[in-house]
Amino acid sequence: MRYKSYILFLSGLLLAGCSVEGVPGTDGRDDRIPVEIGVQTQGETKAEVTSMEGLQFGLLALDPSRAPWSQAEDVLIPSSPAQVTGGSVRFIGAQNQYYYPVNADANYTFYAFRHKEMRVDEDPSAFLAVNGGETFQISGIRVGHQDILWAKSEATPLPDPSDESVTFPGYNAGYAMMAKTWYGSSPEVYALYRPFLRFRHLTSSVRFAFVAASEAAAQEMASKVSLTNLSLEGVHGSATLDVLAGTLSPEGDAVTITLDGEPVEPGWNGGEGNVFGEEALYVLPSDAIKLNFRIAAGGTGYSPVHPVEVSAGDALLPGHDYLFKIKVSSAKDIALELIDETDLREGLIFHFEELTENGDSRTISDTI
Repeated sequence: MRYKSYILFLSGLLLAGCSVEGVPGTDGRDDRIPVEIGVQTQGETKAEVTSMEGLQFGLLALDPSRAPWSQAEDVLIPSSPAQVTGGSVRFIGAQNQYYYPVNADANYTFYAFRHKEMRVDEDPSAFLAVNGGETFQISGIRVGHQDILWAKSEATPLPDPSDESVTFPGYNAGYAMMAKTWYGSSPEVYALYRPFLRFRHLTSSVRFAFVAASEAAAQEMASKVSLTNLSLEGVHGSATLDVLAGTLSPEGDAVTITLDGEPVEPGWNGGEGNVFGEEALYVLPSDAIKLNFRIAAGGTGYSPVHPVEVSAGDALLPGHDYLFKIKVSSAKDIALELIDETDLREGLIFHFEELTENGDSRTISDTI
């Protein structure tokens, strides 16, 4: 009961237009409490997007306990375009500032999402999450050549420093006002009680390198052997994002995605080889991925008889960068192995048992 009375008392102050010194937006002329959001600009995982500074994304804020969100006060920010500027969130467009409703007891949670195409001047619909009754979703997000990011900020209960039995459970007007009143003189502490977005990657980044078995092998194969084509089968080219859960669901049938790139020779470089392709491919971690490629050697083209299984589904983790190495020993003996040398699955080796030569199967050695 003490908790409820405290909330009602604060609401009464705000509605009366009383000023609270040091609280943004409460100067006696405007009793609205602005929504202030911080963001982590540097990524924590290895993927294409490593800094959010200057990037646009979609932002949604609502009380998740109030599904299906039929009242105006249930949704604070209705899936709006925003941008990271100076480590803070700035809203884009006519609605360039949002305020907490002073007479609502909703406890808001913030959700953010981004994929590569998102620019409000090019496609405003990319920022629109649709209310499905139980969650908000975005369908038709392209997968394969772009990373997909997501963030969630749920409030830490705000304690009264003079009486820790009194707390505010979620982001709302009372929470924002008292956080500033109690902790505003300590920026580091105050920052703990404002919405803060830490973006994470929902896809897995996959790259491939063409590697010689040794430095001598690289010299022997120079201008004689090259990796010319590479594609992934069994991947989905489109997905639906559950904005509240931060999960991707595949749409439609599996497709083949080609990695564009100029032919590369098997390199040594201390065993690192030469990376094929102009970019990484981004895949759903739940996809069962198979690799196909073509190696040119002495005027002959070689490919696996059957696409090689790289991931059986759920074997990859979102937000991690997987580097697979296609290793070749010599131009005369096209014996290959595929090695995953990521930090998570180092040493997992896939052996190519067969290649095709001019359409005929050819069994090869499974060792280098």
